[in-house]
Amino acid sequence: MELVRDGKKVAFSDCPIGLFLSGRELCLMTEYGRDAYIVSSGEFFCGGTTSDAERGKLRVQPMKPVRSKWPRRTNIKCQCDACVARRSYQGE
Repeated sequence: MELVRDGKKVAFSDCPIGLFLSGRELCLMTEYGRDAYIVSSGEFFCGGTTSDAERGKLRVQPMKPVRSKWPRRTNIKCQCDACVARRSYQGE
């Protein structure tokens, strides 16, 4: 699962329920009033403001989860001793 931008930046007061970025901080907007929390710490999100009016004007980036193509195929070969020995034995 990856997070991608969901449209353009919006005012905090117009941010939909779900994940959003404020600067480099991933946050979660709840459905209860305009409550939001910082994902990494669980703290209430105030965005460095001192009033609800100021916080409502903050520009935030809504995010959405998308299914990633995992596992991704790569050309990188494992370098552990067992894999190196197996490749050597098989003549790779």
